Amino acid sequence: MKTNLVKYLLVFGLVIASIGCESLDVKNLNEPDTDRVLATPGDLIGLAGGAMRVWSNAIQEYSGPALAMCTMADENTCSWGNVGMRDLSSEPRAGFNNNITYAYSYVNRDFWNDSYTANSSVNDVLMKIEEGTIINTQAETDMIAAWCYFMQGVVHGYLGLVFDKANIIDETTDLSTLEFIPYPEVAAAGVGYLDKAIAKINSSAPFTLPDGFIRGYNLTSEELKQLANSFAARILAYSSRNKDDNEAVDWGRVLTYANAGIDWDYSPNMDDNTWWDNYKGYGVYPGWVRVDHRILNLMQHNYPSRWPDDNVSWNTIDG
Repeated sequence: MKTNLVKYLLVFGLVIASIGCESLDVKNLNEPDTDRVLATPGDLIGLAGGAMRVWSNAIQEYSGPALAMCTMADENTCSWGNVGMRDLSSEPRAGFNNNITYAYSYVNRDFWNDSYTANSSVNDVLMKIEEGTIINTQAETDMIAAWCYFMQGVVHGYLGLVFDKANIIDETTDLSTLEFIPYPEVAAAGVGYLDKAIAKINSSAPFTLPDGFIRGYNLTSEELKQLANSFAARILAYSSRNKDDNEAVDWGRVLTYANAGIDWDYSPNMDDNTWWDNYKGYGVYPGWVRVDHRILNLMQHNYPSRWPDDNVSWNTIDG
């Protein structure tokens, strides 16, 4: 037994010695990198085209800020604690609990992560284009570039609408130098990217977006330009958060964008599988969200704009 043990130890030592002569720096062929993932025109088109679905789902997501913000704004009301609706709409107002242990921290975290995921996708595609990659033809390359600028604009515009500060990141950004930028600048950057998309469309051959970029639509280049103008008008108008912001908005510029915007309904087709609208789904769920008193008061002025302290119902109010 002792002899066998010595033999085993000797063999084991020889194996270890032989391994020691080999490099342990082994390439993991199963770990993808950008060049391998984006090796074909189809890869680039697919990555760019999926960005809107990621972003659109994020703004309509149950775990996103939409449900909480609609109650914060007294547009709707809901007493449930779900997704921070009760916490964030309670009066007197309380500051957002920005601790990672907060039960509803996903309300801002998920939207943040998904927004930058969509933005990262189009940035990767633009970097390949900047490197000289042609996506089938120059006309198709220009179409994808215009779409990517459009998505950069939408993403940054809405980050500026939702957060106090955010990062501005495009295909030229050195990620080691990132810093948080105040919301007016982030929203303005979004409008700047939309301007870039509009300019790219104007300088490109007419095109039609492929299936799946916006579910239910195959926008022409002219229609995409109109949509970019409408988003620019919305971001500029909605970026105002107080009286000073409101006075600083260039309303003439807003009107110019709006006049060049869409004159048709924009409503992506939700299949509740790959594209969804949980904001509206939960908003009409029995026993959940209801129209706030403030909105009812705008339509029926003798209805209380706030729930009466004495709990008197509208039916007993004279008139």
